[in-house]
Amino acid sequence: MSVLLLSEQGSRLTKRGRSLILFKDRKKKLIYPLSNVERIFLMGRIEFSSSLIGLLLHENIELIFLTMDGRYKGRLSGPTSKNVFIRQTQYERLKDEDFRLKFSKAILFGKCLNQLRQLNQSLKEKAEQLQVRWQNVQRSLEQAQNMYTLRGLEGSFSALYFKYFKALLKYRMGFEKRIKHPPPDPINILLSLGYTMLFNNVYALVEGHGLDPYAGFFHELDYGHPALVSDLMEEFRAPIVDRLVLNVVNRQQVKEDDFIEEEKTYRLSKEGLQKFLEAYRKLILHKQKYREEQLNYLQIIHQQVLQFRQYLEGKRRHYEAFRS
Repeated sequence: MSVLLLSEQGSRLTKRGRSLILFKDRKKKLIYPLSNVERIFLMGRIEFSSSLIGLLLHENIELIFLTMDGRYKGRLSGPTSKNVFIRQTQYERLKDEDFRLKFSKAILFGKCLNQLRQLNQSLKEKAEQLQVRWQNVQRSLEQAQNMYTLRGLEGSFSALYFKYFKALLKYRMGFEKRIKHPPPDPINILLSLGYTMLFNNVYALVEGHGLDPYAGFFHELDYGHPALVSDLMEEFRAPIVDRLVLNVVNRQQVKEDDFIEEEKTYRLSKEGLQKFLEAYRKLILHKQKYREEQLNYLQIIHQQVLQFRQYLEGKRRHYEAFRS
């Protein structure tokens, strides 16, 4: 069974017999047999016919609506939910300490490796030193026996990463270390804003795949915290948000003049916010070669969420984190 992610703006999705057809400017862009479809994601401005809605409801094929930048809007599904079994499996896996440990090690391995690659691109003179640090982290991750140890390793490596990260900034704007609440300087504000946008993108796809966003495995469960979303976004922090902040700051696309200081804190001006949001949109929709395909980051995140679901269901033996 397949999951379709459609993002061709101004196109129209319709049916012909037992096939789905996507038209753009009266030209066929896609023909796909309905029998192979489990759910369809529509991103942005894509029209569809009422006859198609009736067919999808009858076949119990979910239609999930996302904004063009990947935020979840809602879903259309038939009267019988298909999500109960995957969520039941998810809740059962929460009690499986071996599963939690194995999955958490995989996402932390991906996160730390992507952070290291981010540093190596600019700090080539420290490549040997960073490699030694990475080997120590890798060894520690492999040997960790519980979640408490893993969370401690993640915290210590992140602190080390941001110690080096500030050396990549041509304009530090008062940045010394990562502080989340409240962000005390322009760089921390950009990082927090970027992580929030990434979080929304991941949330949309987690929700769209019928998973419970709040039932995570690495991050501790807490009321109102979508822990699974936090889990699955970890491997994308450095290649998407950190890279974006370095680009817009070092190229002076977003400058100190774009921030307004209020009582020893800062906030982005309206113009600065628009520039940052546009830069984020361009980065996340930029296509790159990934596993022999040309995909943008939203499509890659979609693949990772789908891979996690298959891993959860036992259809995959391992979860492989995204590597930039």
